[in-house]
Amino acid sequence: MMQTATTECIGKKVAKTKKPFKWGGKISTVKGIVIHHQTVNLGYTFVEDDSVVECWRCLIIKPEGLT
Repeated sequence: MMQTATTECIGKKVAKTKKPFKWGGKISTVKGIVIHHQTVNLGYTFVEDDSVVECWRCLIIKPEGLT
């Protein structure tokens, strides 16, 4: 599933498609969107740590009760 990285993602919760985030958790809050320093793709920065993860590796988590 392909997602578009926009400023609307900021403040939303995301989960990575593979391993956990750098801080060890499975879900993080998007703080910003930057250019990933190694791949030159768009990446998210997070409230919980200082990592950058390519946007395509993350899925936005819908709040419970929404379909």
